[in-house]
Amino acid sequence: MGLRQLNGQFCRCFVALALGLATSFSSAFAFERQASSQFHFRTGPISGNYSGAAPGSFSILTPLDFDYEQFLSPRSSWVIRMILAHDTQAGRVAYAYSGLGYRGYFWSQAVHVDSGTGAERIEVAPKRRYFYGFDLGISQVLLKTVGPVLETRSALIDFGPSLGVIQQVSRKVGVELHLGYTLGLGFSTVTASGSSLRTLVGLSYYY
Repeated sequence: MGLRQLNGQFCRCFVALALGLATSFSSAFAFERQASSQFHFRTGPISGNYSGAAPGSFSILTPLDFDYEQFLSPRSSWVIRMILAHDTQAGRVAYAYSGLGYRGYFWSQAVHVDSGTGAERIEVAPKRRYFYGFDLGISQVLLKTVGPVLETRSALIDFGPSLGVIQQVSRKVGVELHLGYTLGLGFSTVTASGSSLRTLVGLSYYY
């Protein structure tokens, strides 16, 4: 084997080694970042009508609705939710809810994804997100008041669907419209059953 052939084989081995090291180096610096959770704050008209041992109803314009959303995949999540509807005129809580839920996203994915390798970068940032969901939890409803102190309340199992849209105004903040309907089945000493309707607007925040 001549010197020229040895030099050629050496060059080919060197190039192969350099390419392998470059690929490994690039893979070591590959990254993928995406939002893992989201916080929501909403308010808007919420109303309910109930029948049973002590029938009653409520209608509150500015309840407080909070939920924490943990993403399971780019198109699904589970939710912890709390709602507090306070009747400011009567100085009483008319409706309180806490529970869990599921949310699925359609026509777009739920999360902002930033991925890449080395100098290459791919960013997927949905501008508008549509979702549906289901809620299941425990609520307490004020059915009737007698004077400034006495009141009748019922505890219920609340469950029902929801639908909404989030319009992103920045990478982390979105404006949200959320519609929901629940059925309530009473299980306390004073039993009442009925339904509630929620028409809410608010903000969402990735973190």
